[in-house]
Amino acid sequence: MKLKIERFLFFSVLTFFLVGCQTNEGIQERQTDTSVETTNNLTEEEQEAIDNGYPIGKYRMFLSENNKKSTEEMAFFLENNFLEKNVLQIENQVDASKKVNVIVYSMRYSPEDERYTLGVFYVNTSDTNIKKVKLMAKPKFKTLGEEGEFGEIEYEGEDFPDLPTNGIVAKVISANAPISYLEKLKENTGDDITIEIKELEINGEQVENVN
Repeated sequence: MKLKIERFLFFSVLTFFLVGCQTNEGIQERQTDTSVETTNNLTEEEQEAIDNGYPIGKYRMFLSENNKKSTEEMAFFLENNFLEKNVLQIENQVDASKKVNVIVYSMRYSPEDERYTLGVFYVNTSDTNIKKVKLMAKPKFKTLGEEGEFGEIEYEGEDFPDLPTNGIVAKVISANAPISYLEKLKENTGDDITIEIKELEINGEQVENVN
């Protein structure tokens, strides 16, 4: 039986972490007043990171306009150094021969909903600023004999920043998976989960994912 993806759901990064994930311990839900206080007392360096990206080695983490509109999401990024630790953990998985890398950095599974949720980084390794991206994506799990099916993903406008070369943006993918897969899913660690992509479009132009 195929691990069928009936549809992709896209949530804020904050929503994903607040419901819990396996690779990020100790991240708890912040109270609204704490979030407001955090975003109302920005340092010059924090404002610079929000406006122009947060540097992490050769890469830079960017927020979408929708991220910036949410005090909770802003507080989350600020309190967790723009996911710097997660970026450093997946840095060796970035393939510079591709125009776009989609790399999984965290996963959780909800037995009640029979859904898995992946935290993913979109990394622009092309020589073009990406303002709009569309692609077909298929999760691949090392511990499963079956693969998922391709699902369409598209981001633009306030959901996606003007992403320069070596820019990164964090997103979330959720899809159906029967509870019979739970134990096998839990065995996946590190780079055991990969995302195969095809039919890539950058800024409205269909391209091969090769530099």
